[in-house]
Amino acid sequence: MADGTLSAPPSNGKKLKVVIATQNSPLFLPTYLDKILHHAGHSVVAILVLPSFEGPSVMAKKTWGLFGAPVFLYLGFQIAFGKIWDHLLLFMGFHSRFSVRGVARRYGIPVVKTKNINAMMTLTQLREMEPDIIFSLAAPQKFEAEVLSLPKRGCFNIHSSLLPAYRGINAIFWAMLHGEQQTGFTIHKMSADLDCGPVIWQETVPIESGESYFTVCRKVIERGAPAVARFLNLQEDAICLGKNLEKSARYFGFPTAADRRQFYSRGGKFLSFF
Repeated sequence: MADGTLSAPPSNGKKLKVVIATQNSPLFLPTYLDKILHHAGHSVVAILVLPSFEGPSVMAKKTWGLFGAPVFLYLGFQIAFGKIWDHLLLFMGFHSRFSVRGVARRYGIPVVKTKNINAMMTLTQLREMEPDIIFSLAAPQKFEAEVLSLPKRGCFNIHSSLLPAYRGINAIFWAMLHGEQQTGFTIHKMSADLDCGPVIWQETVPIESGESYFTVCRKVIERGAPAVARFLNLQEDAICLGKNLEKSARYFGFPTAADRRQFYSRGGKFLSFF
């Protein structure tokens, strides 16, 4: 399924100047960002790093509820291991793929940390960068009107579902919980409503019988990262907008322990061995 185009022929326009807005989550984002920058790093002038959705204690509680003790502890060990290596590698002057900061350093792209993308100071910094596009890669905050209107070509987002289905948080989990046989991703221009706006590109990713949640997440990243890179490599006059996304579709929040138990009861699994 596709809307718009990511394979427009070369034109006389100039390359887009991009700011990527994201968060410093260690699970998938460093890998996702690395795959994008490998093919489109020359278009990215800065990476804006926002805090995660909520404070560490609240997020830990929610993550424990979603994954349960075994998966939570396994992921905690993986995250701790990655953070140790990240600090060691960066301290010794090497590149690291364990954090957003480490990946950005690998490509020589400056990192700007901010608590609020809508704050006056952040808006001033963004204006100084004069971006054509601000691209949301799991950015955890809603972009208000002033941010949305700041880039010359607008703000864009990649969402891990075939929008308008599964608007909101953790779309892959919700698709698997509801027994979907496919998921995918949508690149779209952002609007005032979350996960709405004109579509640039949609692509389907199958969910095979018996696949784990993390396996499907990796498949979406493998397919989504090259699509984002192709989009960021477009020239400014080559962006083609497709259908406008519906606001009426249900918005899904952060899954709870009850949702996790239902997921398990339907044969779901987060990891191949959990």
